[in-house]
Amino acid sequence: MGALKYATLVQPDQSPFLVYTNPLYRGDATPALFLRHHPLHYLATLALHGFGMIDPDLPFTYVTDLAPWYRWPLAVFSYLLVYAALIGSLAGLVRIVRRRELTAGTFVVLSCVLVAGACLALYLPVEIEGRFGLPLLALATPLAVAGAALFRRGAPRRRSATAVFALGAFAAVLGGIVLSRWISTTRTNPRIDSPANVFVMNPKRAATTPPAKP
Repeated sequence: MGALKYATLVQPDQSPFLVYTNPLYRGDATPALFLRHHPLHYLATLALHGFGMIDPDLPFTYVTDLAPWYRWPLAVFSYLLVYAALIGSLAGLVRIVRRRELTAGTFVVLSCVLVAGACLALYLPVEIEGRFGLPLLALATPLAVAGAALFRRGAPRRRSATAVFALGAFAAVLGGIVLSRWISTTRTNPRIDSPANVFVMNPKRAATTPPAKP
């Protein structure tokens, strides 16, 4: 719980550890104690872990550029996709509850929501890496498509509903950008002595280091 997310940095003379420290962490020995002593901070940490999974600030497993040009275009696309998926999920679940029926569209929504819930239950309590959110983004596409299909089959939309949807999309993008920039301020690059790190931190020394015996 001491970190919001992490990545692996591959740059000469730099530590390979890229860690986003958690400013909400209070030094509790275990997650259970963190939850017991600081329940709101614990829940906020879970939410930040979830956001980190769908925030592609550094989307690749091995990071060579800390400020890639594609960060914000990719981030905006991700925020809009997740927003559309959430709206689609809500539309499908509401229809299931109200009409007590399971059509092709609502089945897609229900199955994707269950799988996404299992993914979140697995990853939210641990320190996450950006690629952990790939299953969620993969599920977001069918959720968004199913939601759009359900809306088309429903009652005719009013202009006010379209305006609310657009306003929500704008708020999602703006909020995502602000939160992503704040999380970036927690990024650190600690040095941890380890024989495995010599190949990144000092390539010349690595070239003269004999291989480890099996």
